Amino acid sequence: MDRPPCPTAARPPGCDSCRHRSRQVSAVHGPDPRIRARGVTTHTMLTDRSTAAPPADRASRGFAMSTTLAPLSSTSFAERLESMITRETLSAPSVRVDKNANVYNCGYRCDQVYLVRSGRIKTVMYSKGGKECLLSIHPAGDLFGELCVLGGPRAETAIAMVPTVLQYMTMDAFLVAMRREGLLEDFVRHMATRLAEQQQVISDLVTVDSEQRLGSTLLSLGRKLGKREARTLRIDEKITQEELAGMVGTTRSRVGHFLKRFREAGIVEVRQGCFLRIDEERLVAYLDNRM
Repeated sequence: MDRPPCPTAARPPGCDSCRHRSRQVSAVHGPDPRIRARGVTTHTMLTDRSTAAPPADRASRGFAMSTTLAPLSSTSFAERLESMITRETLSAPSVRVDKNANVYNCGYRCDQVYLVRSGRIKTVMYSKGGKECLLSIHPAGDLFGELCVLGGPRAETAIAMVPTVLQYMTMDAFLVAMRREGLLEDFVRHMATRLAEQQQVISDLVTVDSEQRLGSTLLSLGRKLGKREARTLRIDEKITQEELAGMVGTTRSRVGHFLKRFREAGIVEVRQGCFLRIDEERLVAYLDNRM
């Protein structure tokens, strides 16, 4: 039996001025006859997904920034989770979320975890003044919303960057299936990888400048979202300079300035039909030399 939509809670301190209050979209927490009017529709399961490029050997031997964290265990875990859903070992209804619609909002109480089957989700947090911090971008095959295992209200807002199909499950059902399938250890590794990535991001904010952080962010996005073509990583998905600024912790104008420098150095290029093409070897060398 499908669970009813999760109840909402008062926004925690810091969310009173969240920009999501001005968004004319609502959170999605499960099957609800009203969701078609809110930019979300029920949908059959899709299997199309992109694959992340593997990390470069050079970076894995000594590159100390956040992009050295190769999410091998997380990728394997997501693939096994998808297999469980496909085999109907784990019940996970599907929903379709329109571009810019919220999956859930900061301050909502919800015990559901989500798997991206197609499309792309970003998770963000807001300051009291409404300034946005982009935490992560989740492509097809990625899991998000796992922090509901802690209980309490959501600390972040999840937004569809493009039309997206999700599958969702309650955390209780998710954990029962993990135990039954012997995947609890994989889930712990997955969560530990996410924690290590966030710790490295915090370290980078203190120890490296914004130009290095942008380079690190582009390399990470290329490996996570991009397609490998010889020595380059091609990112087809449009990511705005404002979104990059939110990930790096700088201004949009500075991001534009740094991207121009990267283009002049032959590190990145913009081609018709794709957002960015990244020369992985040159970008890694640039970041190594800046250490």
